[in-house]
Amino acid sequence: MSALRPVDGHSPVELVEEALALLRRTPMALAWHLAGAVPFWLGLLWYWTDMTHGALARQRCSAGALVVAMLYLWKRVAQSRLGAWVRAAAADTAPERWSWRDWIALVGLHARCSTWSLLAGVPALLAVAPFGWWVAWHESLTAVCERPAAEATTARTRAWALARSDPAQNHLALGIFSIAAPLAAVNLAVMFAVLPELARTLFGVRGTFSMNELWVLRGSFALILVAATHLLLDAPLKALYAVRAFHIEARRTGADLRAEWRRCRAAALALAAMLAPPSVAAPVPPPAATPTVEEFNAAADRVLARPDFAWRLPRDAQPAAGEPTSLFERALRWLGRQVTALGQSLRRLLARIEEWLRRRAGEPGSATERNAGTGWVRPAAWAAAIAAGMLLVLGLVRHARSPVRPATGSHPEPLAAPVDAETTLATASPSDEWSQLARHLAAAGDLRRAVRAAFLAMLASLAAHGWITVRPARTNRDYRRELERRADVPARLPQRFAHWLSVFERCWYGDHPADRATVEAMLSELETWHERAA
Repeated sequence: MSALRPVDGHSPVELVEEALALLRRTPMALAWHLAGAVPFWLGLLWYWTDMTHGALARQRCSAGALVVAMLYLWKRVAQSRLGAWVRAAAADTAPERWSWRDWIALVGLHARCSTWSLLAGVPALLAVAPFGWWVAWHESLTAVCERPAAEATTARTRAWALARSDPAQNHLALGIFSIAAPLAAVNLAVMFAVLPELARTLFGVRGTFSMNELWVLRGSFALILVAATHLLLDAPLKALYAVRAFHIEARRTGADLRAEWRRCRAAALALAAMLAPPSVAAPVPPPAATPTVEEFNAAADRVLARPDFAWRLPRDAQPAAGEPTSLFERALRWLGRQVTALGQSLRRLLARIEEWLRRRAGEPGSATERNAGTGWVRPAAWAAAIAAGMLLVLGLVRHARSPVRPATGSHPEPLAAPVDAETTLATASPSDEWSQLARHLAAAGDLRRAVRAAFLAMLASLAAHGWITVRPARTNRDYRRELERRADVPARLPQRFAHWLSVFERCWYGDHPADRATVEAMLSELETWHERAA
């Protein structure tokens, strides 16, 4: 089960897209690819042509083979540099600078491993089954040496560990390239076959290829086609395995989290720079005229009138009110103005109410009679306003102090839980209540619902320990991925959960019959989880 789980949730299509994006961002990686692949294929084409048509083929055979072997070794070294650039781009860092010891260590590594690895590819391809693992190991050799002098001794072991990790992802990614390679080869073959005739038609150029239409059937054309296809697809393939190695090893080192943090920090700084007001150079003011004595005295008086210099005044003096100098003082003054405005509005309202009551009561002959007849209106209005304010404050205080009551039905009884509903959350009841419900349903003979109740008990237990987060929009596959990514879960718990997840889905969504032994096994497994967590 552990070999089939995905690497950090990255599908093969996502890995290929990320590899292509990193290649576009790092032209130096493509430069290293061309620096290693172009000399090798030119040397191989020369050797092939010389051995098939050269008159001195026997004398040049050994020396030419040695040159091609050295060019192949240089190609592998350049591909390792490509992998270092891609991994540095994935980690959002600069690649390590290699010393002469690093280059020597890398040459020794590929001389020991890449030579016989190339020969082992022929029987692996003929046997079909081990070909995917061989490709993963062969390509991972160029993706594990960011610091060759320190990592060359363990590169073979690390490459083998990467090849064994997530074989399903590896084979699906190779399936993408196995489809792209024939398509690219066919397109290139058509282009190479049409170009000589097109040049003759458009420009009147009659070369060797346009005069001999059967040149596409020669072995050199097939080798040219293989070289062009390799140059087109080998860089994305190397970048794919470099990105794959980065994500697999990042589960242990956390390099992907650090890279994401650096990207978020850079984005935040860029956003802050964009939102900052543009700096406009202030115009140079003309030289000020020399102030007179009167202007100087007036300015000094204005400065000394500020509250900052009130300590200079006598205790009985009243300093002039200046502009507030602090944020707290400005806030207090604003609050005072608002309270004053509110009081004035309240007085105007009370005055209108008083006037309306007096008009309703009828106006007496004199002002004294009016005051004597309706003098109770103003005190009554103020008393009513004060009482209303006190009642409002008392209601707010009581509402703040009242405990929050849980909604009715948030914790249903275990025997009344809606097990059949697909929207039922595992956290609607504790794990013990789901277990009790599972036993009750199993005793009643409803084994299919009992299996679902036992599975909900597992989800509730995992959520209670903080290993998963239960949400309505999440699927069982999301819970499995979240459990696999966490480092604080007990050993083999993700594998056991994946096993019981498949059992539940076969019983609940499929036609697999549920039995009492399955329910008891799931509840026994749940008790084992509780013991491990304790």
